[in-house]
Order: sequence, then structure tokens, then C-alpha cells
Amino acid sequence: MIPYFKAKKLPYVLNKCIFDQLLELGDKEPLAWSSLFPKASKKALSLLSKMLILDPRKRVSVTDALSHPYLNKYHDPDDEPICVPTFNFDFEKQVCLMKIVLLSLHPPEASESL
Repeated sequence: MIPYFKAKKLPYVLNKCIFDQLLELGDKEPLAWSSLFPKASKKALSLLSKMLILDPRKRVSVTDALSHPYLNKYHDPDDEPICVPTFNFDFEKQVCLMKIVLLSLHPPEASESL
């Protein structure tokens, strides 16, 4: 499900631009992934829902995602190197792409855009 969230209770959102965009969107009710992707398998929807949790503390880890049943046929623990150094996410501080993602998931209604 696209998660329900209270826009003002987002302590894990440290980027001001993203936080402001979430506040602008306001509170949202959950939306089932299956309504957006009706042809997707249950395994695919399960992985998607775990990967797209807004709170990074609750989001699935890379290791757990690779072990998910949806990726069974691709998972090979002996051929999955760990990236050193870890990936740099500084780009999130420079560009506010979250608005594009969130607006695609929750487009404003016609009355809101006037």
C-alpha cells in the first residue's frame, strides 16, 4: 500500500525540500499497490511495498530485498559483492525529486490545481 502518513509527523525526513513537499501534499490515506499495478504478482507487490516504505528505518535492507522470494531466481549470495565505500546520497540535498515522485503517486485533484 502507498502508506498513510501524517505530514507533520515525519522526524526521519531531514531534507527541508522534501519535508516541505510532504507538508504541501497533506495527509493521505493508504492506497493498495494492487490497484495501481493490477497485473503484478503478489511477490512483486510484496517487495515493492517493502522497498517503498517512506521511513528509511522501517524500509527493507538491500540484503533482505535480495533474499525476497520475488528475486529468488536472481539471488546468489556468493556473487553479490558489498559496495565499499557505501553509496553517496548527497544528490538528495541538491535536487528535490521527491515532489515528482509523490505527485505521480498522489496527483492533485482538478479543484486543487485551480
